Amino acid sequence: MGTGVGLSPCKELMEVHRGSIEVQSDLGAGSDFKIQFPVTLEAFDPAWVKSGVLPVATESMSERVVTIQQEKQILLIVEDHTEMRAFIREIFEANFQVIEADRGETGLEMALTYLPDVVITDWMMPGMSGVNLCKAIRKNPKTSHIPVVILTSKSSQESQIEGMQSGADDFISKPFHADILELRVAKLLEAKERLRKSWQESVLNQDLQEEVVFQDEFLAKATQVVIEHVEDPAFDVEHLEQAMDMSKMQLYRKLKMLTSLAGNEFIRSIRLQQARLLLEKGQFNVSEIAYQVGFNDPAYFTRAFKKQYGFAPKTFLTKK
Repeated sequence: MGTGVGLSPCKELMEVHRGSIEVQSDLGAGSDFKIQFPVTLEAFDPAWVKSGVLPVATESMSERVVTIQQEKQILLIVEDHTEMRAFIREIFEANFQVIEADRGETGLEMALTYLPDVVITDWMMPGMSGVNLCKAIRKNPKTSHIPVVILTSKSSQESQIEGMQSGADDFISKPFHADILELRVAKLLEAKERLRKSWQESVLNQDLQEEVVFQDEFLAKATQVVIEHVEDPAFDVEHLEQAMDMSKMQLYRKLKMLTSLAGNEFIRSIRLQQARLLLEKGQFNVSEIAYQVGFNDPAYFTRAFKKQYGFAPKTFLTKK
């Protein structure tokens, strides 16, 4: 038994468009619905009206070449309705690089390629649904960290539970107000920023000689890879990309989103954490420790250590 969109949202939609909806119902005979709304420009606020001609697509969305600015946040819209994609794009294009897909399968490919900061997807689409897209994003270590917002006209409790069980971070029923969607996305990104700061605080004090413990599978693996090569001064971000089976952009965006650090900054941070552990043992002097954690220049090691921990390695030794 279908539940439909519901009369209450229909009434809200008509009122938004300065219209009305009426019903005449006879028991056993059926119901007649009458809707009325203005079609002239004069009936609407001028700020609502956007003149111009929509561009006609000459290529499929999967064939489009996307140019990405590495530093700017990326928002991926996965929606099979052109008008809805345009509406969502207009909400976010001032603050995000907006990329789009009209099918779940294409959206998954784009998520794996570009690692967006957030994904907004419709639930019902041809082929892969938004729920299955969310599940696929959560299962892949490369994309598991990405916040996902599912849009749907399904309002039953069972549907909301199914959406949340798929790993969605938020679930917004249609119709929705643009400000609500924008606020929900902003709150999700604020929560991710708090997690990044929490990671930075906890990892600075973690004993990396012991087994690495991170909730995120990617971070655990990346940290372990660096530890295994900590004595090699030649180990750099390109080696880490190869070890993690990721492109330069994928590794950069994943690390930035989880730790706020670029690849070389992440490697240096792990080297310095290992140096702190060696300093705590008190068995080596500062220069010896610098070489043991992959620094060729003890003076540079001292500057980097002080920047990360707030005091020089010799001061740390004195405290011990």
